[in-house]
Amino acid sequence: MPDMIVRPMTPADRSETRSVARRCFGYFTILFFDFGAQTLVCEEDGRIIGGIALGVFAATPRSQRAGRESEGRAGVIKWLFTLPEAQGRGVANALLQRALNWFNNQGCAELVTCVEGHNTASSNRFYDAGFRPLGFCAQLARYGAVLPRVWLGAFHLFDVGHFLWVRGQPAETRAAERRGVGGGVAAWCTAVFLNAAILAVMRLRLGHPGAFSLGHASQLLSGVAVVLAVRTSAMLLAARAVGLQVRYRSWETGIVLSAGIAALFGGIFPVPGSVYPRGLRWRYRDLLPQLGPIGAVGAGETLSLAWILWAVLHFFEPGGWLGGALGSAAMFARALLVFDLLVPVFPFACFNGRRVLDWKPAVWGILVAAFAGLLVLGITVR
Repeated sequence: MPDMIVRPMTPADRSETRSVARRCFGYFTILFFDFGAQTLVCEEDGRIIGGIALGVFAATPRSQRAGRESEGRAGVIKWLFTLPEAQGRGVANALLQRALNWFNNQGCAELVTCVEGHNTASSNRFYDAGFRPLGFCAQLARYGAVLPRVWLGAFHLFDVGHFLWVRGQPAETRAAERRGVGGGVAAWCTAVFLNAAILAVMRLRLGHPGAFSLGHASQLLSGVAVVLAVRTSAMLLAARAVGLQVRYRSWETGIVLSAGIAALFGGIFPVPGSVYPRGLRWRYRDLLPQLGPIGAVGAGETLSLAWILWAVLHFFEPGGWLGGALGSAAMFARALLVFDLLVPVFPFACFNGRRVLDWKPAVWGILVAAFAGLLVLGITVR
């Protein structure tokens, strides 16, 4: 069997490397691909079978800034990919080890990367290499005012459902693991508030000057809280029923994307967050028999709520503050279900639809049909 060689990519390799990346990521994701400051490729018998794109930016953790006159260097792993037929043969590990050596030569004491929450093949590999995920509060505590620079350097800006993984000093790595990944009740409450605030921005963009008035804001906040409470509590109860310990985690950079859509286009993009297994090292396929039902219950209960809200608003026509709050909840629930059910592909694979489709396509189809019926009624019945 030919030996694998990991080496820097040459200009002559660019076309083949991009073609390999396209096979790994698909035609949509490849639109965001870049080679970074350095790209390493794994070659076997004259053929590229994998690659890793690396970058460097200026950023220093707060704990290391004392006495520094300038920012230190941080490294970012932008892309790591292996051809499907070459997976399971150590290609990614060889690329990652060579990348760590390259970062060391560049003087990067801090390394970051972003991994989608269900991409456990990558997150487990980074875990084994000493990376640990950080929630938003931990990121803010670690980087302070330079956190936007870290997000920009890692392109952790609009990647919904992706989490920031960091490799620092060994003591910091152990501390990050003891703290666990940020989330829980505080993160959920923050997500409710931010989603409601973004809805107010959307209303303002669409020409409703009273969007931030106390009465209207309380309607939006109540509507969002009801929808996300139903969805999240249903998922937590389902997790208990299937015997899986989970924790709610918010999608911090999804909020950035949602705010941009609301401010620029007057559109709505709910960012509910989700529940994930508590451990840092787990396998998506192994836990799919549990994650699938959790996702189905979460989406199903949200769908049930949306049907109930439609019936109440259509048949009883409540007015005043209650009518506004129920209307806000109905609008948010329908928008959420578009992403939670209809588009279970990148960049929305973090929503429940992906889990349900991977688990039981028939269940996903039933939920989609029920939601389609709701949409048709909403259009045709006045």
